[in-house]
Amino acid sequence: MRDPLNSLIGIHAYVFPYIKKLGDLTGKKVLDIPSGDGRATNIFKEQGAKVISLDIFPRVEKSYVSQYGDMSEKLNIDDNSIDIIICQEGIEHISDQYSLLKEFNRILKKDGKLIITTPNISTIRSKIS
Repeated sequence: MRDPLNSLIGIHAYVFPYIKKLGDLTGKKVLDIPSGDGRATNIFKEQGAKVISLDIFPRVEKSYVSQYGDMSEKLNIDDNSIDIIICQEGIEHISDQYSLLKEFNRILKKDGKLIITTPNISTIRSKIS
């Protein structure tokens, strides 16, 4: 089992406990897009979920493999097949966000969950960086 503090690096401080509170995800299918370095993917896997990790820059690392997936295009995923979609710090990079949300709606099951985070550019920290 990984150290939870190390898991927070690269995951927003509010997202990590939210994912953990979802509990046992055995039998659930999760889409992590953009998956980055796979930190959220690995947390979902630790909770028993089957995870599809997509990123425009796919990675192959020791505990993580992602596939190519462009959020500005139709995803190669069946309709109504995903229980949870997590999109961390990605939607703000897409010019047609409405089309992405329609795509998420297409692949998400009726009672599925959509988790989206995006930076708040109005904070002083964001303005400085």
